[in-house]
Amino acid sequence: MPYLRIFDGGESLSGADYIQAGERLVQWQADRQRRGLAVDLMIETHDAPAQPAQLAEFVTRLPAAAILWDAHHTRAKGGADPMATWRSIAPHVVHVHVKDSALRADGRHYVLPGQGDFPMATLLPLLEAAGPIPISLEWERHWHNELPPLDQALRAARSWW
Repeated sequence: MPYLRIFDGGESLSGADYIQAGERLVQWQADRQRRGLAVDLMIETHDAPAQPAQLAEFVTRLPAAAILWDAHHTRAKGGADPMATWRSIAPHVVHVHVKDSALRADGRHYVLPGQGDFPMATLLPLLEAAGPIPISLEWERHWHNELPPLDQALRAARSWW
């Protein structure tokens, strides 16, 4: 099934608002089936759902929702352990974004894959055990032009995963 990625609406969503947004996803699924559309929606864990409590509530209340898991955001923004997060949301995940970052004196900064502290070596076996699931490198040079070019990131990612 092909998916269309959508975002959750921002960090300001309260738990109830976030669940309402998720319920609209479920309505889309019903409309998609009724209309015979060949695409479904996946919500990215970018802002509000990067918070572990909201993500857990989301998958509990909306078990049919498809998730694009931004594994870095749930760790860096939400403080969640990626392995614990994976175990709690794995049945809902249809795509995974990964990137790396390092905590410095002036805050967290994106770095080339393998040069930060994202635990890819620990997470990768869990993803591989789940069977075929798309994993993509999310390279944010467009927003962080201090990052090296994409070709360097891709070379680094080869040894990272």
